[in-house]
Amino acid sequence: MGFGKRGRDLPVDVRNADFKAMHKSQMWVLSDWMACRRQVAALKTYDEQTAYLKARCLENAARAQQGYDIIVLQKDPAVSGAVPADVEKRTFQILTEVIVKHKDAIGEQAFKAVTDATDAIKSGLEAAAKAAVKAAAENARPIVIKDGSKARKIKGVMPPEFERMVQLASVRIPILLVGPAGCGKTYLAEKLAEALDLDASDQSCSEGMSESVFNGFLLPVGKGGSFEHVASPFLTRYEEGGVMLLDEMDAGDSNLFTYINKAIANNSYTVPQRYLKPVVKKHEDFVLIAAANTFGHGADAMYVGRNQLDAATLDRFKVGLIAMDYSREVEMNLAPAEICNWAWAIRDKIRSNKLRRVMSTRVIKDLATMTERYGWKRSEWERAYFTGWSDADRRQVGG
Repeated sequence: MGFGKRGRDLPVDVRNADFKAMHKSQMWVLSDWMACRRQVAALKTYDEQTAYLKARCLENAARAQQGYDIIVLQKDPAVSGAVPADVEKRTFQILTEVIVKHKDAIGEQAFKAVTDATDAIKSGLEAAAKAAVKAAAENARPIVIKDGSKARKIKGVMPPEFERMVQLASVRIPILLVGPAGCGKTYLAEKLAEALDLDASDQSCSEGMSESVFNGFLLPVGKGGSFEHVASPFLTRYEEGGVMLLDEMDAGDSNLFTYINKAIANNSYTVPQRYLKPVVKKHEDFVLIAAANTFGHGADAMYVGRNQLDAATLDRFKVGLIAMDYSREVEMNLAPAEICNWAWAIRDKIRSNKLRRVMSTRVIKDLATMTERYGWKRSEWERAYFTGWSDADRRQVGG
């Protein structure tokens, strides 16, 4: 436990922290770490500043905890797990930039530990430094899957929603991920299957879907061209186990989903086409995930091709409903700080001006790839991203 003003104890978890109890210098360093110093500085009173910083920290508690451990609690990174598990050189560089800038406000132990870590990288000991910090990170606030008497830790940097997904999936409650385009919904479904060590299938949804998506197909693949039943991905996962993703669910036919409601809520459903074995029984390892851009209430200004979903269908996902947004912590592990800060500034302006535009995690990742492989600069990022924008929209975000 660290000490704040007048020696007051501070809690270990940043979510329980009294930000007014911190030294003011610690608040400024932490606001740098959370990439919101300008916004904090623009506020007039200390109460407003600490309230804003706390709100930003609660939005991204995992990243906030990393900075809080070193900056406020004065922990050694090797003990606190302050660097994500899949650490890269740039992570050390970002952390060091903040800490060096505010050396006087940070304990000597923490400053020396980070300096030693970066020196190790520069002197050719990058692999050893990564291994040490990775081991520490995996022991700090891990995501754990409980399966009976067994427990398994999930490695890697994941958004905070992933832990809830793991909990729901471990008891086989259907999950509905709702979030903006390119925020990682499909990626998280894949990572969940990997974490559970299960096979995975997916089905993109549209109004043109038929019951065959769930029932399978009668195709002339038998002897002499006779028709035989061929299982669909949904039927296979339902019967044999695994993770099934219904992607873009709110673009699908709401009446069709009501057909499968029985299968979702119960332990079997009937497939007449499979006349030799019409009853399909649910496997104990069947995990259903749906992904959508809306909450199933119909189209909006951003997602004009979305449909209303039946209340009975939505009820199947009520406990497993997870609202997602873009995760800065994940994005920081996909792209250099320069790209992230540029993209985040645009995203903030898109939202504040209520523009019908998207700055997605997918865009950030793709720009990072082009920058790494072909040396793209900011001019190339802007050329790629702003193509097709109106002059009026571009001016509103400073592009």
